[in-house]
Amino acid sequence: MQKRMSVVVLRFQTYLLFLFIEGYALVYNAEYSFARFSETAPGNLLPKFLFQLGADVEGGTSESKIGGGRGNKNTFQPDDTCPDSIFEGAMEDLRGPQLPHLSQDLWDCTRQPNVSFPSIVLENKYLKVDIIPRFGGRVWSIYDKVRHRHLVYANPSHQPANIAVLGSWTSGGVEWNWSPGIIGHSVFSESPVYVAKLQGENAVRIYEYDRRNQSAWSVDLLLHNDALWFRPRIRTSQPQKKIPGYWWTCVAISVTPATRIFTNKKSVAQTSVEPIRAAPWPVFSSGDANTTFSGYPQGSRFTDNSYIGAIPSGDFFFIQDNASSSFLASVSDANDSFVPFHVQNGGNGTKFFTWGSGSGSGRFMQDFLGGVSGTNDTSRAYDYAELQTGRAATQFQTFQVQGEEAWIEVLGAMNVDDNSSLFGIYDTAVSTIANGINHFLLKQGDFATVELQRLAETEPLEILATGMPWGAVDRANFSGLSFVVSDEYLDEARPWLELFANGSFSDLSLSRAPLSYQIDPLWLERLRNSTQDSWLRDLHIAVALTESGDVNEPKRLFLRSFHTRPSVVAARCLAILQTSTHDAWEWYQRAWTVAFDDREEPARDRLIRNLATEIAYFLQGIHDYPNLNTFIKALPPHLNDLDAILTSKIMLSLVHDDPTTAIAMLNDTSPLGCFPTIASERWTLMQWWFTAVEKQANATSPVERHRARKSHPVPRNIGCPYNNYSAAGCTYW
Repeated sequence: MQKRMSVVVLRFQTYLLFLFIEGYALVYNAEYSFARFSETAPGNLLPKFLFQLGADVEGGTSESKIGGGRGNKNTFQPDDTCPDSIFEGAMEDLRGPQLPHLSQDLWDCTRQPNVSFPSIVLENKYLKVDIIPRFGGRVWSIYDKVRHRHLVYANPSHQPANIAVLGSWTSGGVEWNWSPGIIGHSVFSESPVYVAKLQGENAVRIYEYDRRNQSAWSVDLLLHNDALWFRPRIRTSQPQKKIPGYWWTCVAISVTPATRIFTNKKSVAQTSVEPIRAAPWPVFSSGDANTTFSGYPQGSRFTDNSYIGAIPSGDFFFIQDNASSSFLASVSDANDSFVPFHVQNGGNGTKFFTWGSGSGSGRFMQDFLGGVSGTNDTSRAYDYAELQTGRAATQFQTFQVQGEEAWIEVLGAMNVDDNSSLFGIYDTAVSTIANGINHFLLKQGDFATVELQRLAETEPLEILATGMPWGAVDRANFSGLSFVVSDEYLDEARPWLELFANGSFSDLSLSRAPLSYQIDPLWLERLRNSTQDSWLRDLHIAVALTESGDVNEPKRLFLRSFHTRPSVVAARCLAILQTSTHDAWEWYQRAWTVAFDDREEPARDRLIRNLATEIAYFLQGIHDYPNLNTFIKALPPHLNDLDAILTSKIMLSLVHDDPTTAIAMLNDTSPLGCFPTIASERWTLMQWWFTAVEKQANATSPVERHRARKSHPVPRNIGCPYNNYSAAGCTYW
């Protein structure tokens, strides 16, 4: 496609101009450049089991759990101020299972300048749309060429934070989130997906296969005139079977404190207090539904939470009424008349999210994701909010999928001639925007809807980008979707292709550590039916059984696997299935020995980094400082960039009464001081900082300790805990 495009540009400039004038679109390959890029490491080869997960829905944790089983459920229980719709499909467990996917829990903060990735571009005379297949098929940018404005927040940086189901997640653009009833930014956020060109010159299909429940998701994108239309579609491999679904389209927009958010809903289920409760929108939305305070006039900015500047942070799930479609829109400030909007036809979910514009935590998280936290950049160019749409009323609920679900959404923009109406009475502003959206839908809606439905039944003309191999491994059969095993994923897929074809693993697979896992009952049956007795067969059966909550049989199988051929994964899994920390530490040491001794293992360096991280956090958690000290001192220098190792050294410095070393590490302005994988537990970094400055000042009385903390505020590189705007001591402003 790149060659074809260059021919058009070089030889047929007049014809190309004619195409743009007539409103036709082009699809072509390109590259998208990030001003700053930090990289997510390959997935963690140590399987992350359900029982190891904490109660945090987002924000990550370094807690190491042992013992096995199913762990403790985290049930969604809304407040009774909420209507029935908030209780329907309520999740029984808010934890996000990760297997069979690998955790993406390691990434850096190097912020390398000017790093480019392949992109797919949809372009006509009105809009230019950049899609990056490598990052979940995210639409990273939608640029309005006529108004010279971005419809979405095009983050100039790729800086992961600990937010998604698997860990790593970045902000910006338009993100597609499908999962089998699991809350959070999806397992595809930082992984490649498929992109295919559809018939015509203005449409592509983004898609992937979810092997956790053998479903497929796709989004057909249609660039029509000055709007981007899309049709998300969910399909199951067993049409007769219902599965719990979770879909949210997350659209990031640039904001300022003066930005105002609009929707055609009158009430909200909001999370500024726990449990989630209903409240009016937009006035007093941070209060209870029965709030009667009326000291401010209706629409006053000081109590009107449609303004970004009025909200510390929060998730606002708008409660559905009888409207057939939902919209979200925004305007940046009183001097602007540009109004981007996002419309969903049908569906129960409409959400507005903000980190907050005034809180230390909100400011820090937006700067961190923008790749400038800890620097002198105070421009606030990285402030954003998200206008999200979903099928269930909140992100704590699921919807039922049987066979197929599909719907249509659109992103566009309008200019409002008299923008003063947008900053007066809220209902008047909503009416103005609703009239503009209705006019837009009357002009474009019928054609776009028919065209998207037509495209849905067509086969792609060309695969522009390939995703992961699991649809091919599972022989997934969905019309209009094709899956392949690319060279990039051949090593991960090979053992399962062998088991499917031959009922056994090859000598090559038996000579290497596993790079992937399967937990589906069908794969477990294939493993059990294999006549080949091998260490790898035992290990994979044990992994699947451990995820299901079994303990005794997995321990027996992991032990037999280890005795047949010592492996890092078997020893580590035996460590976390022990009931005593002493026994767990014994097995962790065996795993570490195997990792270093097996110098022929292709994944050796990756296993060492994964295991070093887990062991360090395990010893931190049980406060075994002697063994932690011995372990850390023996590590090779190339592991010093791991957050688990850095935090271990800080902890040991404080234990050994060396506040100077702790302060230097906590105040490090290099990438090491970024602590990229730490989210909620930045609270711990803050407490270590205060402990260190108090020790250094020899402060003993409450007043002396208070003065030490005040004279040595938390450094900007530490920032604030994830989504905790009230954290005392947070000085990131």
